[in-house]
Amino acid sequence: MNPDSYLNADKFIREEWFQDHVAEDTRTLDGAFELIKWKRPKNNNYLVMYILVPGYLIVTGDVGDAIYSSGLTTFKQWADCDITYFAGKCVASENGRQYREWDNDFLRDKVKEALKQSSDKSWKDREWDNDFLRDKVKEALKQSSDKSWKDLEDIGGSLAMSSEHEWIGWLTEYGNEFFGPDRYCWPADGKIIAMRCKAHLIGLKMAVEQLKETI
Repeated sequence: MNPDSYLNADKFIREEWFQDHVAEDTRTLDGAFELIKWKRPKNNNYLVMYILVPGYLIVTGDVGDAIYSSGLTTFKQWADCDITYFAGKCVASENGRQYREWDNDFLRDKVKEALKQSSDKSWKDREWDNDFLRDKVKEALKQSSDKSWKDLEDIGGSLAMSSEHEWIGWLTEYGNEFFGPDRYCWPADGKIIAMRCKAHLIGLKMAVEQLKETI
């Protein structure tokens, strides 16, 4: 299993990182915070600690550190979140707010779909008030419809997907040629919710399920 693939991340986290984990629930006497330790029974590999304080869920350990902020008040409420909502509540992490990371596989799929869509576009499907603009768009769409993934690779497009900076630079130079004149349709964003953020939520869901009789 490839842990780097955005399609395999959830399965990898459950079966490789957290397969044997056991949840330990701790509460302070004064109620200032609650703590769940999520760890392997015989060692601290892939240890994750979930700390619940009013207004915040703090996650720290071997799979990244982050702070999530919401009006949620229990571990169970946090565990019931979907990943989009959960990541959206991240206010601090090693990747910044919303805990996203660049992913080549994700971007590659978006680019291939954009190339397919650009090849299907027709300038005749649009209405134009300006003859000059119409002619420019017609020519740009004709050029983009002839482009393939191989054409993109031949001028460094695939290599440029390795980082956000490189890809934006490549798009600035070649985006109109490959994807047409509408910049809003260009596949510029190669970021996905970070694997560590997914691990925070998956681990919490698994831990809460183990502790459901006590929390």
